[in-house]
Order: sequence, then structure tokens, then C-alpha cells
Amino acid sequence: MADEKIIRLAGALYERTKSDAMKWEQTSRENEFQTSFPNYSIEIQRTRQGDLLLKIYNESGQVIEELSDSQAYTLGFKGMPQLFELARRQAMNVDQALDELLGELGSSVGKK
Repeated sequence: MADEKIIRLAGALYERTKSDAMKWEQTSRENEFQTSFPNYSIEIQRTRQGDLLLKIYNESGQVIEELSDSQAYTLGFKGMPQLFELARRQAMNVDQALDELLGELGSSVGKK
């Protein structure tokens, strides 16, 4: 039962992040991003070994559940790499940076 719920949660996070309905922020640690709710927060991180972990924290900051990409894959959710990448891109404002750079390059085309 808990496995089914965490997979449903991961899927919902993926869908909401994909549709820009979820706000992710960078944490103080590299390759780790979080989103917050009134009583819980969720972090997704890439470990030094390259594994992905989704962690749920309660309001006291304790990890109450976690899901690795290998567990998620075994349980039928294959979207952890995409969820991590979407969260990373949103938290780091990648699309805004690319738009600004393209604008700068576009405005300088043909100028010497």
C-alpha cells in the first residue's frame, strides 16, 4: 500500500512539474532541489554515485519516506530521471537563461 502511494505521489509530482504547476527551489547542496507544502517538503537529489532519491520530510525535518530511482523503476514509475531534470531546470531558471542568451545573440546578429 505504501509503495503504491509513493509511486502515485512521484507520478503526480512529475505531471505537476511538467505542467509548471509545481515550484522547485535549489537547496544549499549541489544537485538537490525541493518543493514545499504546508506540513511537508519533498526533495529530489542526485547522489555522488549518480542515483536519484526522492525524500519526504515532515514539519520537524525528519525523513518520513524515501524512494530511489531503482525502487521507482521496479514499482512501475520510470519518470524519476525526467522529474529530476525538470525540477533542476525550473529551480535553476534554465529556460529563462536560455531565452536571455538567445535574445542577446539574436540582437547581435548582423552587428559588428
